[in-house]
Amino acid sequence: MPNTPALLSGKTYAAKRHGLTEQVQEALVDMMIQGVLADDQPIRIEALAEVLGVSATPVREALARMEGLGLVVRHSYKGYRTAPKLSEKELHDLMSVRLLLEPEAARLACLNTDPDFHQALEQTIADQVANLSLSNPDESRAFMRADQDFHRIIHAGAGNRFLMQSADVLGGNVQRWRHFKDRVVTDAKDSLAEHRMIFDAIVAGDEHASREAMTGHIEQLIARLRNEEQ
Repeated sequence: MPNTPALLSGKTYAAKRHGLTEQVQEALVDMMIQGVLADDQPIRIEALAEVLGVSATPVREALARMEGLGLVVRHSYKGYRTAPKLSEKELHDLMSVRLLLEPEAARLACLNTDPDFHQALEQTIADQVANLSLSNPDESRAFMRADQDFHRIIHAGAGNRFLMQSADVLGGNVQRWRHFKDRVVTDAKDSLAEHRMIFDAIVAGDEHASREAMTGHIEQLIARLRNEEQ
């Protein structure tokens, strides 16, 4: 298994507000997005615990939660495996759910005036800018992680734990689809511009603009994913 940064370094706003199991879950989703954990492969709990610098208990707890999100599957007497990659239909179904939930998450997040929330969200945009050239695989992975963190932090900032729990399965599965289909990130500039519009609306506390900006972003993302399939 490739080396992975220690779990407790570079925590996001979402991770900061929750316990070790949630942090392990976020780390495992990141490892899926980055291809460290390939699709439909057995998961070695002890090895993951060693890489993340934690005991096996929070890894097991995180995997149990991820099973409920459809990111891993559990087989009797065989343990956990990463979920198979999404079919084209499953991807479209997932994006339809994002279009329903994420605009509301953005609207709720704009009511959050916590400076730490705004700072964490702004940092994800800075991270996207820093890796915008996508000149190598590391930059592509860093951009995708910052993209995922942007949406994850908005869900956390919305103050609704059920919305927050949906962040990994909604955003993480899209990034996994791109990785496992060998898709390169071609919409980085468009995505960054849309994220900036969402950020500006949230910081301004404008509920309507926040909802509309997120709606437009998801609609454009759906259109871009359709183009990638062609």
